[in-house]
Amino acid sequence: MTSLLPSSSLERYNARRFSNASFVLRFSATVVALFALACVGSATPIKHNYDLKNVLWKLSLSMAKGSIAGDVTNTVVLAENSPTIQLHCSELHVSKVTVNGVNAAFNTDDDKLTVTLPKPGVAGQTLNVRAIYTGSPVNGFYFVPASRAYPAKTGMVYTQGQGEDNHYWLPTYDYPDDKATSECYVTVPKTWTAISNGKLIGVSSSGDSKVFHWKMDQPYSTYLISLVAGEYVQGKDSWHGIPVDFYVPPGLMAQGKASFGDTPKMIDLYSKITGVDYPYAKFAQEVVADFMYGGMENVTCVTQTIRTLHGTGTEPVNDSTYLVAHELAHHWFGDLITCRTWEHSWLNEGFATTLPVFYNRSIRGKDAFDMDRYKNFEGAIDSIGSRGRKDVGSEIGTAPTVTIGSAYDGGCSRILMLMHRLGEPVFWKGIHAFLETYKFKPVTTDEFLEVMSKSSGTDLKPFMGQWFHTAATPSLTATVSDGNLVIDQLRPYYNLDLPVWVLDGQTWVKKSIHIEGAESKLRLGDLAAKPLLIDPEVWTPMELHYAMPMTEHDVYELYRHAPNVAQKARIVSGMFDAISTQQRIAIGHGETNFALLNLIANRVGQDGESFLLELTRNPDARIVNSAVVALGHLTQGESSVARLKQIANGHPNEAVREHATQALLNGTKDSDLAQHAWSLKAFDDGYRVMAIEWWGAHAPDAAREKCLAILKNPDSEPLRVAAIRVLGQLKEKADGQAVYQALIKVAQETSYAARGAAINALAQLGNKGAIPILKRFITHAPGGIRGAAANAVSQLEKA
Repeated sequence: MTSLLPSSSLERYNARRFSNASFVLRFSATVVALFALACVGSATPIKHNYDLKNVLWKLSLSMAKGSIAGDVTNTVVLAENSPTIQLHCSELHVSKVTVNGVNAAFNTDDDKLTVTLPKPGVAGQTLNVRAIYTGSPVNGFYFVPASRAYPAKTGMVYTQGQGEDNHYWLPTYDYPDDKATSECYVTVPKTWTAISNGKLIGVSSSGDSKVFHWKMDQPYSTYLISLVAGEYVQGKDSWHGIPVDFYVPPGLMAQGKASFGDTPKMIDLYSKITGVDYPYAKFAQEVVADFMYGGMENVTCVTQTIRTLHGTGTEPVNDSTYLVAHELAHHWFGDLITCRTWEHSWLNEGFATTLPVFYNRSIRGKDAFDMDRYKNFEGAIDSIGSRGRKDVGSEIGTAPTVTIGSAYDGGCSRILMLMHRLGEPVFWKGIHAFLETYKFKPVTTDEFLEVMSKSSGTDLKPFMGQWFHTAATPSLTATVSDGNLVIDQLRPYYNLDLPVWVLDGQTWVKKSIHIEGAESKLRLGDLAAKPLLIDPEVWTPMELHYAMPMTEHDVYELYRHAPNVAQKARIVSGMFDAISTQQRIAIGHGETNFALLNLIANRVGQDGESFLLELTRNPDARIVNSAVVALGHLTQGESSVARLKQIANGHPNEAVREHATQALLNGTKDSDLAQHAWSLKAFDDGYRVMAIEWWGAHAPDAAREKCLAILKNPDSEPLRVAAIRVLGQLKEKADGQAVYQALIKVAQETSYAARGAAINALAQLGNKGAIPILKRFITHAPGGIRGAAANAVSQLEKA
């Protein structure tokens, strides 16, 4: 699963894309919280006294009513003698249950389906538990009408099971620790296509309907059971005879090819480096509108957000490489093997964040690999809350559960460190052994490291204790005193052996230091006055402060001689504050790597305006884009305004043009520019979004009327969501209720993005009349909506 963050208006466009400039997605504490909400069990604990073997489900739906009619048979083998069977089931009307064809008594109390067996069951007995049901799902199953499907012009439905939401539309066992095969029959209108797990067995027609029959022969966790249906066109490719397809709404085939065309290359690389060929009958990707995440790794049929679609006119600033590579990687890590409980979700998300780093290396080289590692390390520090921290009282290895911050970059960081420690060939040998040992099974962190220890012949328990069961990443401060390098460490105290490279003229003198306890020392002698780097190749995620004096020349030389782009990035983030803008610009003038120039562009400030203008003339659109975004944060002089206008009106890359327009809007009070933006068209409707946001900040009365008009007759979901956000920032007219009434109506929809925005806006608006309505969403709603509603109620109650 890939999460998406809300962003500022200036960053909004890139946030909806997965660009080369941010190939490894950054996950702040907000994203970690969103992931936690998705994975916190919404399913009520039940008595799991059986092994789930197969889930056979049949479904028909009514788009107009937002309802479903289902028929599911769960085949289980009892693990013990029992008079009852329990399945997860929430907010559905079950009309009939049979067990092996015999009617059975049942109830659906407490969000579970409890079935009294016609005869007490015995251990080892196979039971086919069939339930017939109907409902209008409040979670897990989503109807997206054409009006909310922008840029598609047709409606669709989709399911989203992770964390434990499939039981809101499908009575079954809904925890990740039991795997089963599946089969389904889905009835849809005759113009629709229905895509689900496994192999397409057949399609039959009857009147105005079609029935799609899919079958999945390999066992997998039930949160990965998926359905996407609507009017789709199919793009076809293959890998070694296995279908590799994508499905997009009509009119979006070109964008689909741009987004998903490289998928077979990714499958090929992952199969080679893991030593395990792609193990399923097909790989399909379907785009859906109003999706709550970037993507979801439903086995053999990945659900992708429609927001990843982009035209070739926005590349290379925008591409879908990371999203596709991430969800595909889950088919080895997350689908083939699955975390037994969400505590171990880094096994899913960490590896799905890591494999794209190796794909990036294969197509873009070592510099891209090193930058990806740096970004993941920085994200790991942030997500575990180690940035700028004080002492943490716990000892190394004492955290009772896996404690690595974000399952994404936190997990990836540990994986890359492990690879570096073992060596890449030994690492991949262990990964192959791990996949072969636990394929089609649930796993834990201990089981993973046991396999890696055995395969490599290395005791990894100390590594596990430090990096998986410690409440913070290392925090080190380096000084030089009396000819020694002195490292002060905050608690908890890691034991680390770190390389230290001292720059003596044009040559690195390579040493190492053992870090242990509060203070560690390395004798430097005559080298004590020379500039140095700790962990120069960047293989340890840690907060590192250089507290010794360094001249601008020292920093310049360290940057120039740094062994890789990861260290150069660390110098930009850790040492640039100590040098002048002119020295930063001097470093920038010698740099050609777009990712590093992006970091430098954001560190030159107002005095670097002329340097940024130079970058806007670079032939690489990604560098131009970085400069444009940075200029948008500055007070723009006449030269900048003129150049931004030139870019906004004439740059060949659509994404750069949009960002230039946004940068201009950031620096103006001229409504003519907002009106001009309102008249422009973009694939993502970004121009009108930025215009309505500008009016909200500079012309609130006019913005209020415009936003209310948009909500009455929306023609674009991105614009509608933006209008909702803006309304939350505005007050009602005196004695008015128009804004409240418009927002409360949206808050009660079944939409996701608009509904979430409306709930947040109601919290900002401050009308306590929303409290009883919002409270209803705290129990049974998608994770993000539950969290937004709980936060809004708390905020309104305190107001």
